[in-house]
Amino acid sequence: MLNREIELYNPELLKKPAICLLNKMDTPDSNAKFDLFLDQIQNRQSEELLKNLPQECRPQSLLEFHDFVPMSAKFSPKSVENVIVKLREFLDRIHEDNSLLEAKYDQVLKLVDENFAGTNKLLI
Repeated sequence: MLNREIELYNPELLKKPAICLLNKMDTPDSNAKFDLFLDQIQNRQSEELLKNLPQECRPQSLLEFHDFVPMSAKFSPKSVENVIVKLREFLDRIHEDNSLLEAKYDQVLKLVDENFAGTNKLLI
């Protein structure tokens, strides 16, 4: 349902990189529930579960999470530190990917400029 709320608020947000933080991992049976959740996500069973929702609650597209991080904010400061580390690594990876894309884009522009500068050739 959160997916649907994001979609209604701003569908462009669904295209952004995302990490799913699962809090309350100190509660009874939380590890088993986490494992079941991951299994459902990895086997795309979540799409099947969506069919049980009323039509107005179903998202048109699903958020793609790059990682699932369990934590217990209240009882485990170490898990909060783990979240910070994961987020830092994730942001660094995104920055690196963007830098590579920018470098490739610059290379393409340079090639276009070198090969077509001063000509009236039309690129189609």
